[in-house]
Amino acid sequence: MKNNTEKILSDYYKTINEDQRLVKDKAHYIEFLTTIKYIEKYLKNDDRILEIGAATRKIFIVFCSKRIYSRFCGITRRKSEYIKIKSKD
Repeated sequence: MKNNTEKILSDYYKTINEDQRLVKDKAHYIEFLTTIKYIEKYLKNDDRILEIGAATRKIFIVFCSKRIYSRFCGITRRKSEYIKIKSKD
């Protein structure tokens, strides 16, 4: 069952461009900016961020670049590996 679920998710993510989802149009870009704004509003010194799903990695990258301790959990192994590679860029 677990392998079937991962295969379904993996196949789904092959059909969409998650990297562009939050910036593909103004509505999605507002979602991105609003998410960042509210996280920053409630984030206190020494807080940490855990991003579950991390489909686009964009939010994860924003906070890593600000030297805020962040961790992510990708929904599939392939996505997790992709995020690790892109995070080093």
